[in-house]
Amino acid sequence: EITADRILMWNEYHASCLPLRSKGHVQLPRIPEGIFQNAHLYFVLAKNLDERTDLLKHLNDDGISAVHHYVPLHDSPAGLRFGRAYDALPNTDKVADTIVRLPLWSGMDIRDVKTVVSSLNSFYGELNE
Repeated sequence: EITADRILMWNEYHASCLPLRSKGHVQLPRIPEGIFQNAHLYFVLAKNLDERTDLLKHLNDDGISAVHHYVPLHDSPAGLRFGRAYDALPNTDKVADTIVRLPLWSGMDIRDVKTVVSSLNSFYGELNE
């Protein structure tokens, strides 16, 4: 039941964010054909670190708890101390700089998703639906 609710919210986010992707504002998650996903999280990718920083501030100013999600292991204090990357990791670095994790929890409803998407649309200067 919890997973079903999360999938419903994930699908609502995805459908509601497609126009932002179509206009080149954000990138969205892609689930490969034939793969079951549990809707653990939903995210958008901004164009760069500055845009991500501004978007997070905008969402938080609107009372929406959105976060940047993670620090790549190779850049974390423990990773720098105990690990090593044998090559550059540009894709990991790019995602770390641009990811915005949107709120998604059990008990959320469509109105909550619409509030978040409305704030995204406002940030990107789109008309709210």
